[in-house]
Amino acid sequence: MTRIPHYKEVVVSSFDCEHCGNKNTTCQMGRWQDKGVVSQLQVRDATDLNRQVVKSDAASVSVPELELEIPANGEKGEVTTVEGVLRRTMEGLGQDQATRRLEHPDTALRIEHFIEDIQTLLIPGHPFTLIVCGFT
Repeated sequence: MTRIPHYKEVVVSSFDCEHCGNKNTTCQMGRWQDKGVVSQLQVRDATDLNRQVVKSDAASVSVPELELEIPANGEKGEVTTVEGVLRRTMEGLGQDQATRRLEHPDTALRIEHFIEDIQTLLIPGHPFTLIVCGFT
């Protein structure tokens, strides 16, 4: 149990398997403050990419510069970094790309370009805004 500002108590769990390489970091949240919380970060350099992000399953994440929105309840709560949020998004978008290239090549190409746009944000010197918004 851990107490994090803007949250009640939080259970943080993390593991990695040395045999199969599977890793998992999850966070089970208490409640947000009664009216919710919006956290906004201007990401300008590598230090900002390494900032810790605590996201509940009831929080949405957005990057307005890319018109990227990860809706609330889309995945389990987690403790990660700004870079981790972007990398996980790229992973999710890249799933099933091989099949998509065969069945819907235009869509696959647009997704590849979007993934490239996200990768650009991982290069220091490409500023962007990360917004985490959660409500009860």
